Amino acid sequence: MGYYKVGIIFALVFVGFITMVSGSGADGAEPFFGLSIGFTWLYGIIDAARRAQAVNRALDGYGSGAVPDDMPLPGSEGSLPGGMILIVAGAFLLLHLQFDLSMEWLEDWWPVGLIGLGGWLVWKSRQEKATGE
Repeated sequence: MGYYKVGIIFALVFVGFITMVSGSGADGAEPFFGLSIGFTWLYGIIDAARRAQAVNRALDGYGSGAVPDDMPLPGSEGSLPGGMILIVAGAFLLLHLQFDLSMEWLEDWWPVGLIGLGGWLVWKSRQEKATGE
């Protein structure tokens, strides 16, 4: 349907919860992350159904007003942050596979990516509020 960003975010959150449950970093919080896996799965199903229904209503001629404001119709615009993340991830994987670059550091430093993504989202939100969008 074109909601690639939403799908990628759900996949990353889902995989992150699975990683926390299966890894040794949860330190007793495994039940929380286990419940979060179920919640994310269920919410993803409900959200996909809602988005499909809204797009179908818009395509049936009810206009873009049939789509809630928090669920804009997908466009074909690019994503600079998404593209950069894919380029960096692809470069690291290529270095690992072709030149045997050790990826052990990633086990300890992957939360920095979450911090960076969160910081970017906060910054973007503040910029949108400042410009009145």
